[in-house]
Order: sequence, then structure tokens, then C-alpha cells
Amino acid sequence: MTPHRFLVELYRDGQLLTQRPVPTESLDPALEWLQFEGVRQGVLPARLGGRSPAAAEPVWHPDDGEPFVEGIGFAGVEARVPTAYFREVAETASSELVERGDLKEGDPFTYRVLAFPGNETGQQQTDGDVGDVVEIPQELDAPEVALAELLDGAEQHGPAVEREMPVVIPHEVLDEVDACKLAAGGVETGGVLVGRLHRDRDTHELCLRVAAQIPARHAEAQAMRFTFTPETWGSVRDIIDLRGRDEIMVGWWHTHPAREWCKECAPERWLTCPLARSFFSAEDGRLHRMVFPRAYSVALVAGDHVRDDRSWESVLALYGWHQGLVQRRGYYVIQNA
Repeated sequence: MTPHRFLVELYRDGQLLTQRPVPTESLDPALEWLQFEGVRQGVLPARLGGRSPAAAEPVWHPDDGEPFVEGIGFAGVEARVPTAYFREVAETASSELVERGDLKEGDPFTYRVLAFPGNETGQQQTDGDVGDVVEIPQELDAPEVALAELLDGAEQHGPAVEREMPVVIPHEVLDEVDACKLAAGGVETGGVLVGRLHRDRDTHELCLRVAAQIPARHAEAQAMRFTFTPETWGSVRDIIDLRGRDEIMVGWWHTHPAREWCKECAPERWLTCPLARSFFSAEDGRLHRMVFPRAYSVALVAGDHVRDDRSWESVLALYGWHQGLVQRRGYYVIQNA
């Protein structure tokens, strides 16, 4: 398969401002998600990783055609990553234009994505070119379960995303996370979610079952920042071994104690404060991509929401990978692990 290199063009009032090559490594979350969708559909082997960037096939724009791209996909996989995935590359390029004075802060712009065979300059690669480094694939162990029985009586929370993989979390795990948030006061705290992937014996759909949460020891916790340390991972692995259930790390959780952050502010400001609602910060996103890049990995945020009567309530929001981006997603709550 001929590898394609992707390019983002920025426009202002229809005028081309700049072009920006898309770094090959920035495609990793998109390739990971497409591969996982192929596994879910049963058209790709049950493994993740080991992807070659050459596997990314441009989906040409239906009106403008080649080289303009509407998205990217994998051959045989019924899933697409839209051009919204390249928004971060476009925003980085726009920031550089602002620094140079070619664009004013806040000026609207549009972008288009193009693809060409070969390297960044559009030239074909030669035999002497160095290939991309490809990670060793991770085999997915997904024991069968009766998903209908597992979800019987479960409560659905959060927004529904079309065709998303079901995620199941025991009520006691959510209670433990909320208790940790209250105990930590105004300092962020967090931990690791452990569990298993399963495949439904009837539909063969994959699902993620969270079994427990492990509070992060040795983590660096501040008022508005939470960071894992190498010692954290050693402690988590030891606890997983002690549990002896063949579990893996399937995600993480952390807190946004807005009621503590905002307690010095006037109550009338709480209703419009961006901290007083569910959110996943840019820093959260960077940590998730670096530490939990697997397409099934999830992030649980225990935050605070202010009601119209200016009282606070705890809110739990789950985030996960969709189309290569971290987005809020739905989940099911069951009574027992």
C-alpha cells in the first residue's frame, strides 16, 4: 500500500494563508481507534498496535475529489476519522500566523485537509528512505460474557455516542471515587481503573468492564493538577498482582473539586464559571494520550456542578477515545463488580 502524507491548508476569506504538513506520529490516536473498530467489527485480528502509517487511507471529498480529504479510514473497516481530527494541527498553525502578524487573535479561519502519496513534499519514497518505527502489537484477551445479562438492571449515564463500545462500572467504584474527592478537599486526587475487556457471546461485541479503582500512591497532587509518577505504576502493578484476576489498567480517574476552587468567589459567579461543570482539560488530554493511548482506555472525572439555586452537587463524567479524539461518552452502572 502506498503511504500517504497529509497536509492542512488554512484559509481566511477564501485566501490561502499557509500549509502545514501533518506529522506522522500525530496520526497514532486515529490509527489506534480505526484498528480497534476493525477488531470490534471482526474484520481485523484481536490486537492493537503494530500499525503502519501506510494503513491510513484517505477518504476523498465527495465534491472536490483528490487530493482533498473528507476523512481517513482503513480498508474493510466501517468507521471513519473526520477532518475535525486535524483541528489541533490547524490551530497550531494559526497561532504561528498570529505571532507573525499574518492573522489577528480571534480572527476566524477555515482549513482543508489534503493527502498525497509519498513523503511530506509529495514525492514518492525511495528504497533508501527510513521507514516509520512500528510498535509491537498487543494481543487482546477478551473472555466471553453474556452482555444482556450483565446490563440487566444497569443504569445508563452520560451522553450516548453512536455505536460506542459499552463500558460497565460498578456502583461501589463510583462511590469510592466520590469519597476520595471529598476527602482530598481542594486538592486534586486520582487513581487507576482496572478491569477486563470482554466479548459478548451472542453479538461478539466488545465491552469494557471496570472491576475496581486503585488510588494512586506517590502521585503529585496540587490544587489544579494531578500527575502520576513512576512509583505510582509500580504500586498499581503490585496491587493488580495481589488481586490475581488477570486484570489490566483500563483507564484512570481524577477529581475537579470546583466547590473548593470557587468557594472564595461570589455565588452569583458560580452559574457562569467554566470550572463549575464537567470538563476535560487540555492537560488531562495530554496525560490520557501519553499514558492511556489504547482505544478502549477511559477517564473518569469526579467534579462538581452548581445548580440553579447555587448549591453544589457531585458529578461523574466518563471520557474515552472516539474517532481518535478524547470525548465525553456514556457508561452503564451496575450494582456488583
